[in-house]
Amino acid sequence: MGKDNGASVFGAIELMSSPVPRPLLPSLPHEHQAEVDAAAVAQHDGCVDADAARLTRAEYLNYEGTKFSKSRGVGVFGENARDTGVPPSVWRYFLLATRPETADSDFTWNGFIARNNGELLNNLGNFVNRVLKFLNAKCDSTVPTPDASRGSDATYLSGPAEQALKRDVDALLATYVADMDALRIRSGLETVMRISARGNLYLAEEDVGVDLLKRDPARFATVLLTATNLIYALTALVHPFMPATAAAMERQLAARERCVPDEFRIDILPGHRIGQAEHLFKRIDPANEQIWRERYGGAAAAQPDPASSAKQSKKAAAKAKQKAKAEVPPPGESTAPKPREVVEAEAYVVR
Repeated sequence: MGKDNGASVFGAIELMSSPVPRPLLPSLPHEHQAEVDAAAVAQHDGCVDADAARLTRAEYLNYEGTKFSKSRGVGVFGENARDTGVPPSVWRYFLLATRPETADSDFTWNGFIARNNGELLNNLGNFVNRVLKFLNAKCDSTVPTPDASRGSDATYLSGPAEQALKRDVDALLATYVADMDALRIRSGLETVMRISARGNLYLAEEDVGVDLLKRDPARFATVLLTATNLIYALTALVHPFMPATAAAMERQLAARERCVPDEFRIDILPGHRIGQAEHLFKRIDPANEQIWRERYGGAAAAQPDPASSAKQSKKAAAKAKQKAKAEVPPPGESTAPKPREVVEAEAYVVR
C-alpha cells in the first residue's frame, strides 16, 4: 500500500488446481498446512510474489468468558447475528477491533454495544453526519468557498488550525499504511478511528455552528471544506473494514471511490454538491445486552461443559494417581522423616 495504492491487503489468495512441489513445503501440523499450501500455490502459479504471499493468523475468540459451542447453543453465529437486526458493518467493526491477533480475546455483548454506541456512533458517525448536515442545511448542499481571492486549493489548508490538522492526519496516514502493510489489522482500524476523532476535535476547537456562520462566514466555510475532505479521505481508510459504510459515505458526498491518500489534501473543491446526509449508525439500546445474552447462551456460558468437565476430571484423577505412585517408597525403604544430618549430607552431594 504505497502512494495512492488502491490494492487491498485483504485480497484473498485463491487456491488453484495446479500441482505444488511438495518438497518445497515444510512439515507442519495439519492445522497449519493449509496456510502454507495457500501461499505456495499462489507463488507457484505466479499469482503473487514472495513478499505478497503473507498470511495473517489469529488466536481464539471466546464468548462471554467461555468457548463458543454450537452444540451447547453458546455463542452468536452467522444466522444469530442476522437475527439481531444489527447491520453487518457493526459486526465487522467489532470483530476486527477485537481481533485476537496476539492473544485470545473475548466477545461480550456489553463490549459489542459499547463499541457501537461509543465509537461508531459517537465518533465516526457523529463526525460525518454533523458536517454533511451543516452542508445540507446551511450551504444548500454545496461545499462553500472560503475566500474567492484564494488561488490554488492547497492554500485552503494554510491556516494554523488546518496546518496542525494536516500534520496530525499525515502522521496517522503513515501509521495506517505501515500497519496495513504489516497486516496489523486491528491497529489499522484503531488508526482510522483516531483520524475521525481528530476531525471531531477540529470541529470542537473551531466551534463550528450557527454562531460561527454569523460571526465569520469565511471561517465557517474553511472548516466545512476541510472537514468534508477529511471525510473523503476516511472513505478509503474505512473501506477494507466496512465497505458498506464507506459506500454510504461516498454516496452522501456524491464522490467516487478513491485510493488511500499518502497525505491529507483538498480533493473535493468548493462548489461541489453533495447528497443527502444520513445516519451511518444507530444507537443500540443497552437493555439488549441481557436479552441477547440469554438468547444466545450467555447464561449457559457460565455453566461448565459436561464433556469438558468429565475430561478435566479424568485428567485430574490420572495426575493424582501418578503423584501417589511416585510418593510410594521402594520396598524396604523407611517412610519416616530423614534426620537433619542426612538431609544436609544429601544436599552437599547434590551441590
